[in-house]
Amino acid sequence: MEKLITKFAAALLLVFTLSHSNAHAMLPKPIKTTGTVVFVDHETRSVVVKLEKKGEKPIVFDWNTVTAFIKDEKPASAADLKEGSKAVIHFKRLSFRNPILKKLIWEGKTE
Repeated sequence: MEKLITKFAAALLLVFTLSHSNAHAMLPKPIKTTGTVVFVDHETRSVVVKLEKKGEKPIVFDWNTVTAFIKDEKPASAADLKEGSKAVIHFKRLSFRNPILKKLIWEGKTE
């Protein structure tokens, strides 16, 4: 009987420990940066942006159905995005894929 109580207490302790563990999967946090739109490809749903940091190569970002496009502080579509637009970009880095755009904000003026 003592063995049974000991095993039950050990199992209970294990369940309690696992249920209160801090080892949860964390999604990547969005990153915010600025840059200039170099190319927009509506077929592949991607945009190439030259970041403002010196020495940085242009980066290809993909977008999906939940990506927010905001032009002049109003909701817009990807079709409104033009090459040469200065943009504020919110994105998430994913392994083995291009970064995913969460939000792309720009003004109607282009260079």
